[in-house]
Amino acid sequence: MKISLYALPLIFFFCNALIVGGIIGIRSFKEQRLADTLMALFLWSLAILLLPYMLGFMGIEILWTELLFFPRHAAFTIGPLIYLFIKAQTNSEFRLKKIDFLHFIPFVIYVFYHLLVFMQGQNFVHDWISNYHAGFIFYVEFYGILFSNIIYLVLVILHFRNYLDWAKDEFVNREDLKFPWIKKILIVIIIAVIVSWIFDFLEIFGVDLSYEQSFWQFFGIGLASYYISIQYLMQKQPLFLQFDPPVLNQNKEILESDSENDLIRERLIHAMLEEKLYLVPDINLTGLAKKMKVNKSELSAFINKKMDKNFNQYINGYRVEAFKEAIENGENKNLSLLGIALNVGFSSKATFNRVFKQMEGMTPKEYLKKSEMR
Repeated sequence: MKISLYALPLIFFFCNALIVGGIIGIRSFKEQRLADTLMALFLWSLAILLLPYMLGFMGIEILWTELLFFPRHAAFTIGPLIYLFIKAQTNSEFRLKKIDFLHFIPFVIYVFYHLLVFMQGQNFVHDWISNYHAGFIFYVEFYGILFSNIIYLVLVILHFRNYLDWAKDEFVNREDLKFPWIKKILIVIIIAVIVSWIFDFLEIFGVDLSYEQSFWQFFGIGLASYYISIQYLMQKQPLFLQFDPPVLNQNKEILESDSENDLIRERLIHAMLEEKLYLVPDINLTGLAKKMKVNKSELSAFINKKMDKNFNQYINGYRVEAFKEAIENGENKNLSLLGIALNVGFSSKATFNRVFKQMEGMTPKEYLKKSEMR
């Protein structure tokens, strides 16, 4: 066995994906988090993609000799795994159903086909590759993986965008639940896929790349797997989150009954002015609807249509007014501006400053100076 300089980074990325995937998998077993299970499988699938070239640069050619045509990659699992991961990450109650396993039919067909040919012996394998696989079947596999990547990336982006739209109405100032790290991971995956396919298309269209030149394709995949694994491992996962896409389409029209509108308006005013629920830092649409004993979708539609605001803006409006009232009452003499902001429901200085300036056109300090000049 001869380990070249090209092999070293691939060995590192391969081991990292296996080890971090194992750590996440153990956490999944302990905490029963499906998202962790799917992320672990995703990382292991990336590790399998690196394996052939890693072994090649180590001088181990068994995959091209005794194991020629043995199923050696899991490319057909990459798209389904990241798609199901996004669904599980945005919904703690998401569980795999029988229909979800249909996503893996192309992978099962790929494995069955390669195993069936491989089991016929090496002479048969060489003849099959030369006479059959190298033509039509190879291109079916190649473009099947390409279209799988494209389709699932589109599904992932659409699902995540719908989640962000939902989260905007569901939560107030919860930047952590917008999962900015998922955006970064998706960008890295898209770049890695594009770079990888550039290399594949160069070879398909007759560019004779050397083994060393092809190294950079798998270096990119390895680098992406390292970034994804570390990013995910560092994140604090939410204890409970329940996003269900069909909710987005339910009862978006405002109630036509005046009596029902009046009931929601009356209970909403009571919740804000009497119970002052906007002071609860982690108040969300679901929680408010339960307190008011009204349908969540109807409450959301009422706020959107009748108040011309989303839930986030509506709650923050009360908090900003409460802050201004506290300033007028001289509470800033005993508390800092941040202290007052926290008292009225804001959870961080950055969020408070951003929201206040958006609504008032000035910073809290500028407002304080203006107030003192009166």
